Amino acid sequence: KGLTMPVNKRTLSNGVTVLVDTVPTSRVFDIQIAVRAGSLHDQVPGIAHFVEHMMFKGTDIYTEEQIRNNAKKIGADINADTDFASTCYTGSCLVDYWRQLTQSICHRLSSSAFDPDMIESERKVILSEIEMYQSDPISVWHDGIITSSFGDDTPVFPIIGTRDSVMSITPEDLRAYVRKNYTTENIVVSVAGNVDLDEVCTLITAELDDMM
Repeated sequence: KGLTMPVNKRTLSNGVTVLVDTVPTSRVFDIQIAVRAGSLHDQVPGIAHFVEHMMFKGTDIYTEEQIRNNAKKIGADINADTDFASTCYTGSCLVDYWRQLTQSICHRLSSSAFDPDMIESERKVILSEIEMYQSDPISVWHDGIITSSFGDDTPVFPIIGTRDSVMSITPEDLRAYVRKNYTTENIVVSVAGNVDLDEVCTLITAELDDMM
């Protein structure tokens, strides 16, 4: 009791919503950047999930390997997940490196390269995931229950997409999806750790202004 402070919420000038849970005693920093861009927003089934994969495959200044190595240097764990309503990018590290981790995730969201060769490489990965998914009865049953709950008026496809839909997605499809959905008004940044609200908001504003 008394070791945490109330969660603060602030909407930045660029439209991003920020939630900060300041924990003075914590040496760990956690961040989640949620984008209102899940499979329900797919123009092509599986495109939100495909974009999530590509957010780790290089930016205008960092290669995929450099992204991984930069995370390793600060002992950070980075991950992502796509669901029906959103795509979330997460990270955790010692609080000493919160700025580097936050900048890294923001940079990937605003500056991913969508290199055609990397897209084709990742397409093969996703097709393999689809094969594994289709061979798992529990996964198929789970998705069937969820998709049927939306009713006939809302067409819902598996988050991962289908083989045909993933094969049809072009580099321009991916870029257009990001331009439409990865906007500041669609982003919620949640952080927890021994960090200051004003400092977090200043950094997020600077890093995501280009997405307005």
